[in-house]
Amino acid sequence: FSKIGINEIVNSFSKTNPIFLILAILTFIIALFAAISNVHIMIRGLCKPIPFLKTIKYYLLSWSAGLLMPGKIGDFSIIYFLKKENIPIGKGTAVSIADKLITITTILILGSFGFFLFFEIEQAIYFMILFVGIALIGFFLIMNKYPRLFLKRILGKKAEMFKGFSKSMIHYVKTKKNLLMLNLAITMFQWIMSSVSVFFAFKAFGVSIPILTILLITAVVTLFALIPLTMSGLGIKESVAVFLYASLGYNPVIVASVYIIILIIKYFIAFLANLFYKI
Repeated sequence: FSKIGINEIVNSFSKTNPIFLILAILTFIIALFAAISNVHIMIRGLCKPIPFLKTIKYYLLSWSAGLLMPGKIGDFSIIYFLKKENIPIGKGTAVSIADKLITITTILILGSFGFFLFFEIEQAIYFMILFVGIALIGFFLIMNKYPRLFLKRILGKKAEMFKGFSKSMIHYVKTKKNLLMLNLAITMFQWIMSSVSVFFAFKAFGVSIPILTILLITAVVTLFALIPLTMSGLGIKESVAVFLYASLGYNPVIVASVYIIILIIKYFIAFLANLFYKI
């Protein structure tokens, strides 16, 4: 705001095309339902199926929590909701983490292309090594038995709460490869639809940007937003997006306005979800 100017951003809103804004909202909702479908699929592959309407409810509430906490760790509150359906914490944790690992794998693949497109080679290599390294460390800590034994020592009796987590993760890898591939395909569709939503948001301001460019930038922005410094990467996403689009010659005022609109859409949907499910 201090660099671009609040007045410039506010003035840009008066020139928006409402039809494209509606399309941006609709495509964002489609992307959201793709994400919900992924969680539902992961639950069916591991536990007794629950009604899809309940998956929608639990996902939206946990997603809303993720918008308010650093690094989107609030997303893991879905484990608490799944426990209400008699899904043990261990299995619920496996559902959530397996889905998140596939999502991170997808954005790492897309983000790697984005790094080399928008940064100098040295910087791109540095960022790629950094994020891939963090992902591999996380995967090692989750799948390797020694870190789990160490954690069990720290948690003591509380470790029993997560009983079944390791078996569930191994079950996914060994017997549910088709399900994991389906999740990967739906995740890719989800990110494409998210990018289409951003595409329509730009069109609302009279700017046309190739969807592939938006997709790669969205992946890079998402990776940086995972750094747990602000709630849901608030401020980080917008700043990185303005920098990347500006490097391609796009107006920073329009970029900032688009991401503010996307932010408003997300929090408005989260507000409606919480309002609806509390009634």
